[in-house]
Amino acid sequence: ENLLLQQRIAALLGAAQQNAVLARHLSDLAMALLRAQDCIAVVELTRRHLSEVFQVEQQAWLVAHSDFPVTGAVALEAERSRPLLAMAIAGARTGLELHPDLRRRLFEAPGAGLRSFAIIPLDGSCLSGGIVLGSQHPDRYGADAGSDLLEQIGRLVSAALDRCTLPKAEGG
Repeated sequence: ENLLLQQRIAALLGAAQQNAVLARHLSDLAMALLRAQDCIAVVELTRRHLSEVFQVEQQAWLVAHSDFPVTGAVALEAERSRPLLAMAIAGARTGLELHPDLRRRLFEAPGAGLRSFAIIPLDGSCLSGGIVLGSQHPDRYGADAGSDLLEQIGRLVSAALDRCTLPKAEGG
């Protein structure tokens, strides 16, 4: 009974430590986004943070419409990509099932080895779409994985992109 209690406490402490690390990463991303001077910088630093800080193996940016060019983004044509766009608009999700053809379209050759997927929604006034995340580990973005962090990342990135496209105030 004592051993079971110790194991449970250790698991709770481990989860708390992991949450603290994720909160720090999210805060670091927010600070970097505040310092970004333009939309291209926002996209590039978001890509870098996802890869290096959040350890995202593969990411594909999907754009339904954008007020600026997003290098390397997959354009969401109305008919072909309507289901994926609907997923992005619906909010952050984990446990996505992607058809192999769509996987190849999004991730090219590396897509064949990916086993789990999630989507970060991007829904701002200057850009609509999402960021599809892919992992070789089947449980990384499993259906039971939380999506709150992904939702927060999407809100931060969308706000940063909107801030960059707002007209500058007179004299400022």
